[in-house]
Amino acid sequence: MHEIRLHRIDLVGGNRTIDFAGAFSVISGSITTGKTTVVRLIRALLGRVPEHLPPETSSVRSVHGRVSFGESMWEIDRPLVTTKTAMVSLSRRGPGDDGEPERIIDTLRLPAERPTATDPETYIEWLLDRLAIPAVAVPRARTQATSEASPVTINDWLLYCIVRDDEIDTTVFGHRDPYKDRKRRAVFELNYGIYDTETAALQARLRSVELRLEDLDRSNEAVRMFLKDTPFASLDDIDEQVALTKRMIVDLDTRVKTAAVEGLEQTQSQVLRDTVARLEDALASATATERAASRNLLELNELHQTLMTQSDRLTRAIVADEWLVDFDFVVCPRCGTGVEASRSADGHCYLCLQEPQQGNHRDELVAEQERIASQIVETQSLIELRRDELAALKAECDQIRDETSSANAELDRRTAEFVSQRSEAMVIAAQQRATLEGRIEQLGEYRQLLARYADSEGHFVALEEKRADLMDALAQHERLSDRSEQLLTDLEARFVDYLQRLHVSLSDLPLTAAINRTSYLPEVSGRPFDELSSQGLTVLVNVAHALAHHTVSLDHNLPLPSLLVLDGLSNNVGSEGFDLARRDDTYKLLLEETKEYAGRLQVIALDNDVPAFAADAVVATLTPDDRLIRLPHRTDGERSDDETYEPYGG
Repeated sequence: MHEIRLHRIDLVGGNRTIDFAGAFSVISGSITTGKTTVVRLIRALLGRVPEHLPPETSSVRSVHGRVSFGESMWEIDRPLVTTKTAMVSLSRRGPGDDGEPERIIDTLRLPAERPTATDPETYIEWLLDRLAIPAVAVPRARTQATSEASPVTINDWLLYCIVRDDEIDTTVFGHRDPYKDRKRRAVFELNYGIYDTETAALQARLRSVELRLEDLDRSNEAVRMFLKDTPFASLDDIDEQVALTKRMIVDLDTRVKTAAVEGLEQTQSQVLRDTVARLEDALASATATERAASRNLLELNELHQTLMTQSDRLTRAIVADEWLVDFDFVVCPRCGTGVEASRSADGHCYLCLQEPQQGNHRDELVAEQERIASQIVETQSLIELRRDELAALKAECDQIRDETSSANAELDRRTAEFVSQRSEAMVIAAQQRATLEGRIEQLGEYRQLLARYADSEGHFVALEEKRADLMDALAQHERLSDRSEQLLTDLEARFVDYLQRLHVSLSDLPLTAAINRTSYLPEVSGRPFDELSSQGLTVLVNVAHALAHHTVSLDHNLPLPSLLVLDGLSNNVGSEGFDLARRDDTYKLLLEETKEYAGRLQVIALDNDVPAFAADAVVATLTPDDRLIRLPHRTDGERSDDETYEPYGG
């Protein structure tokens, strides 16, 4: 599940392709030809693009690699930029049908390291998923549970997979850099089961509990400081003070009401108030009567006008000696059907079809005229009476208004005298009431704080108990389990075996190898790595130590990716006599172990000098005339079919 194999790397724009055919591959070349740049570009392909790449890599647009994860083959195109949202193109290859060439069966485009709104998964996370490596975060300071958690990414796992030439003879996976050392320890613990997802979850819960305890402690301290100068020690004390203050407000309100009643008696204002109320009722009644009389007078005037109009019509009818019945009908007044004058003979009514009968109605009209005339006289008399009545009502209203205004003025005067006499007492009473109400509000705030403080104290105790339980659980996890101890024992045995096969010796001391259980650094014959004096010796120890990690991880299916890149194998080893033998022992060990693991482990070595027996493993030879990066070189200013390339180092 954790096996990875780099088959090919293509520098797009750098005109260089390197095929890694076997499990053990060597890139040889003298200094400044680009070997170290190969290492950094492999790291860029499988993780983060390193900063401060050599200038000649500016022509390389992307690093294209053919990589297998277990049995799954992928083509990866990684832009050679440090932008965290740069898109990485991925395509999975599969066998074609009926012997056809490989075909693309899946494609992806993922941001390199920082998720975007449309792509929540990153290429870095995708690599962890492909290698079945748990994605966890570890505290930046292991001794401080509240320290911010830092995720362990594929870049951290590559510390164990890529050994650079400037570190192979000085450090163990960059242990002298505090940041790298923290990640080195985290990867070690994850790989050997000392630290796992359950431990990470416990630490995350402990961090949450610690932060909540700190927040509660700050809140409680603020409450304690706020209540420090107050006389309240319990909720009962505050409730008693609130009840007492409320009783004082009730007593104050009673005194104010008593004083008001006394003021009414002293000023005799109640009689005036009753008089004003009676006058206002009388004024309302008189006003209503006046309005009714006005409406009645208006109606009588309208009746008089109507009678006069009717009398005029009767007068005209009497003079004309005709009934006012000469109407033309267009429709029948009974059924509404249209009628025409032509429907009857001349001299007949076209509506009833009868011959009109002439009668003498003059006397009737005169009698009606006399009756209407008498009504007009009566109506005129009523109008005169209503006018006199309305004038009397208006005079009565004016008199009541004057009396009401006088009574109100007298009431205002007496009230003003009372207020002026008692103003100071009223102001004092209002101030006392405001003070007491403010006291109740303040006591309410004290009560809320004290209640919150009491609740938080109980919560604080519960959190402390939870913290103790989590710390006990973590202590159980942090102790090496039997399996982790056995894995470290196997690692030490493999480490010493490789040292023996490399013929490492320290004076007359017996050769032993151990892994420090605190620092996780190798110790040889009781000496820590930092006390090894010979740089050639540190190179051999680093090779044996790194190789032991990978083979033990393969034996026990541990998460460490099965790729080991060693840069500068011959650094400080020497090229004559005993030193030359140690170099040969290193190559023999690497050849034997990659053969032993039958392709499950891939080792890529970069070296200045390669022994003859390992010549078949050389996949690229870099020279001052053919350096890693090849750039087009034009001698005549024109592009030609046989274009040559100008080499650049790295």
